Amino acid sequence: MSKEEAERITGGLDLWGQSKNFTPPKYKIEKDGKIISDDLPEIFTAQELGIFLREHNISPTEAINIIKKYKYKENKGDSRTTWKLWKFTLYLWLRYKEQQETSPKYRRMFGKRIDTIRKLVRSNKYKRLYETFPNPEYNAENEVENLSKLISDKRQNKVFKEGNFKYEGKNKIIPQGHIDELR
Repeated sequence: MSKEEAERITGGLDLWGQSKNFTPPKYKIEKDGKIISDDLPEIFTAQELGIFLREHNISPTEAINIIKKYKYKENKGDSRTTWKLWKFTLYLWLRYKEQQETSPKYRRMFGKRIDTIRKLVRSNKYKRLYETFPNPEYNAENEVENLSKLISDKRQNKVFKEGNFKYEGKNKIIPQGHIDELR
């Protein structure tokens, strides 16, 4: 970015209360006089957006595709996210089934998570679904380990929310308290 472009965007030195050359914080001046930044500038007009896209060699088509993908979620998520949600759904369904098979007196103390994951990963339903996604070759041991880590990861709390899962064969949403209990 040249000094002239920076002055046009920022409103000039007078607006900043300066009369001499002034570099805003977080910006550096290169030897050729261009101002560079570690963080991306805020853009307020279509003209500034056009300048930004040209400077970063981003075509209008590419910019529109990025906007559609992230702003409007036009692609409805990528296959990895969809596969992760399916794994979580199958896991919750199996945990619910195991909970129902446990006597009512000990319902809160049904099997260990890892046993459920092993049973799930070795099931035909899981294997069939695994093949429908662009995954590497099926390896049960790796799948058990990865799914166990994924389910216990605190970053997945945002996924294990009420409204994301329904009971198997029913149109009833699994309540948050029950999701937490099954997880």
